[in-house]
Amino acid sequence: MKKHELTTGWKSAEREAVEPDGLTVQVAKGVPMFFRRIRPGEFLMGERGGPYRNEEPRHRVQINQEFWLGTFPVTQKQFAVWTQASGEDHENQLSNRPQNPAENLYWWQALAYCRWLTKSGCLPKGWAATLPTEARWEYACRAGTRTEYYTGDGEAALAEAGWYEGNSEGETHPVGELARNPWGLYDMHGNVWEWCMDAWSEEAHRVWVDRIDDLILVPGSDGSPPDRVVRGGSWFNWPEDCRSAFRIGGRPAIRNWYRGFRVCLLPGPVVIEQEEAARTEAGAPERGGKPSGDRRERERPPRTGAPPEIEWDEWKGPSPGGRRPIVEDD
Repeated sequence: MKKHELTTGWKSAEREAVEPDGLTVQVAKGVPMFFRRIRPGEFLMGERGGPYRNEEPRHRVQINQEFWLGTFPVTQKQFAVWTQASGEDHENQLSNRPQNPAENLYWWQALAYCRWLTKSGCLPKGWAATLPTEARWEYACRAGTRTEYYTGDGEAALAEAGWYEGNSEGETHPVGELARNPWGLYDMHGNVWEWCMDAWSEEAHRVWVDRIDDLILVPGSDGSPPDRVVRGGSWFNWPEDCRSAFRIGGRPAIRNWYRGFRVCLLPGPVVIEQEEAARTEAGAPERGGKPSGDRRERERPPRTGAPPEIEWDEWKGPSPGGRRPIVEDD
C-alpha cells in the first residue's frame, strides 16, 4: 500500500464509529482516535502448560466495569499532537509514517499522553484516559477466545492478525492492515509492544488467583520505580512472544523502537499514585541508557538488524540456533 494510504481496518473503524460499540474522539482537527466498547465479563487469564511459568496458572478474572479501548495502538500522527503541544522530546525511530504506531517512548510518556487527553476536553463527559491494566488488556485481546491468538493456534494464525519476526520485514506497519479480533480491535498481536498500567510481578498469576481485576503495584528494587507490564509482542519478536498470554516487564524509563501503547477510557477520575504521576528528570534517562539495578549482565552476541536495546540470554528450550531475544531491555 502507499505510504500514507488509509488501511482497510481504519476505513472500517470510521464507518463503525456511529455504532453503539464504536466511539470517535477528535484528538485534533483531522486527527480522530477510534475506540471499541468492552463490556463487563469473565475470562480465563494466562496459559496452562505453556512455555513460561509466569503465565500460570490459568485463572478466572472478572471484569466488572465497562471500558473503551483504542481500536488501534496510538499512531505517530495522534501522538505528535501532544508532543508538539507540550514540547515533549520524542522522535519515532521509523519516522514520517503517520499511520504506523508511535514508538520509541517511555512508559511515563504514554501515561502523560493519557493525562493530557483527559484534560483536553475531547473525551465524553465523565470519562478519563489511562493505560489498560494487564487483565483488561488480555480480556480485550482474547475477546472470548482461548487460543494462542485471537485468530487461532500456530504461526499461520498469527500471520493473519499480527506483524512479527516472520512477516514484518524488520519494521512496524500501518495500523489496521491485518485481521481484527471479534470485538473489533486490531494489532493486539505484534507490530509494537503495548505498555500497561500494572507494575511487573513475575508471580502475579500465582498470588492473585481467581480475582477481580485490580491494578497491581509493587515496589521497585533499590527504591527505583517498578518495572511495568508490556503485552502483545512486536514486529521483532518470535510467534510465541506475541501470544495472548505472553507477559513481560520493562523499565519505565527505557524506550525503544518496538514499544508503543493504546489508550483505555474509564469513568473518571482515574486515580493514580502521585509518585507515579510525575516523571522526574532522574527517572528518564536517554534512549538506550543503562538502567540501574542489581540485575546480572547478559552476553550480547551480534545480530544483523537487531535494535540496539535488545538483550540476549541463553534459551532454556528448543529453538533454532539455541538462542532467543529477551524482550526486556534491562
